[in-house]
Amino acid sequence: MSPVKAADPAAAELTAAFGEAMTGGPARPRGPDAPPAIDHEAPHGREADGSPAAPYGLNKDGSVRKSAAGRKARDPDSAARTSDAASNPQAGGLPPRDFAAPLMDAGETLWFGGSVLAKVGPQIPLIGRWVPGQKLAATMAVFDSERPRLAAALNEAAQHDARARKLAEKLAMGDAGWALTCMFMVAPFTGAVAAIWQGDEALAEREMPLLAELADANDTAMDKMLAKISQQMELAQQLAAEKAQRATDAAMNAQEVTSA
Repeated sequence: MSPVKAADPAAAELTAAFGEAMTGGPARPRGPDAPPAIDHEAPHGREADGSPAAPYGLNKDGSVRKSAAGRKARDPDSAARTSDAASNPQAGGLPPRDFAAPLMDAGETLWFGGSVLAKVGPQIPLIGRWVPGQKLAATMAVFDSERPRLAAALNEAAQHDARARKLAEKLAMGDAGWALTCMFMVAPFTGAVAAIWQGDEALAEREMPLLAELADANDTAMDKMLAKISQQMELAQQLAAEKAQRATDAAMNAQEVTSA
């Protein structure tokens, strides 16, 4: 049996270093300390006598208030800007513009339209009984007398308020002119129709032909129209016959040329 060789000196040193590392060596780093326990009864700490500190006072139930009571103070400049924006959609202001004249024209259109409706509306069949002619006419009389002041009020509002400016601009676009013209053009027709439905007495007051005369005139016009339609139909038939005859003659001439 061969003798055991002695250990290498380097291996012995490595073994000794490993053993020291396992049993000793530098201490491991400490982890973070545990957070202190929360004292719910004294969130701001305690006074020297041990009572809870209450820099913001106490709640109604006696507990310590964690923050100052009430809402935070608003910036006065910000509040002023908000108030201005709410009261005026265009806080920067509106450019001055005079709407007085077009508003007066628009008011005249409304007055005329309402007056025509008050006069003719009650005479219209079926729906006339729903039109309060006398009250509407009285309303239009008051409106016409107050029209200058109403136009001035809207004109003043249009200098400061964006919504009033839009309304004034819409009325000043010239729509009132053509609407008034249409009303003047339609008024004679509506008045005549209303008189027809009231009878001969109303027609006589308007110096119009009586019902029988108007009906006879319409029948005469219808007879003329029917005669015109009949003539047009006869002319169309004649043209169609002539066209068919020309086509027949052309076909016969073509056959003669082919047979020759």
